[in-house]
Amino acid sequence: MPLTHQQSASLPTRQQSVSPTIHLLPVSLPIRPAASLAADTLLSPHDRFVAAEEDMLLLIAHCEGVRTRAYWDPNGKKWTIGIGNTVRPDGSPVRSFDRIRSQEELMDYFKTHVEKIILPVMEQYLPLKDMNRGEIAAFGSLVYNCGPGVLRGRNKMPTELSAAFARYKKDGREEDKNIVKKLINAKIYAKGRALPQLRYRRDLETRILFGDIVLDQAKADSLNNALDLSAVSIGGIY
Repeated sequence: MPLTHQQSASLPTRQQSVSPTIHLLPVSLPIRPAASLAADTLLSPHDRFVAAEEDMLLLIAHCEGVRTRAYWDPNGKKWTIGIGNTVRPDGSPVRSFDRIRSQEELMDYFKTHVEKIILPVMEQYLPLKDMNRGEIAAFGSLVYNCGPGVLRGRNKMPTELSAAFARYKKDGREEDKNIVKKLINAKIYAKGRALPQLRYRRDLETRILFGDIVLDQAKADSLNNALDLSAVSIGGIY
């Protein structure tokens, strides 16, 4: 798929509000036949994660943007490309002359990171076998931004967040849902300052997590609560 340098006009920005709940769908879009949704229950936790990777990529790209040319990160002191990637798909460090020329190439960079860093911690500390694609994409975005420590606590025990979400998926209690929302929405600080872009991202993640917003790659214009990712391709490229 070729890169696009334009964002969809219908894609909410950090300043725009996202539509309230209209439909509650069991999975993120694109919409698939009901029979195929039932078959999802047979997927292993690993396969469920992989099935959600494109939704996860587009959500993270929407929030963070994408660099198609390598740049020097003065904080990490490494050449970086894509969505903060410092390692190429072959495992070697990013080089100053590296470029990303397609969405498939970006996905290769992305998979190298998420399947090595994010998948293991989500597989260990979240009930992946019971999670739909929207839930996996939302937590993937959170862990990508905040690091594995948001789920893995001291002595490798589950954090309060991962424990509360596991209880919520098991019992569906409103109390646990509210705990999850509160803990995610607290992750808005950088260097002691609350940042509006992090506040936006946490709100987006929690609303996707609980089905208030649907990730849409199929231009389902009838869904008033869909976050349209169909024309993002790889987010705001710069």
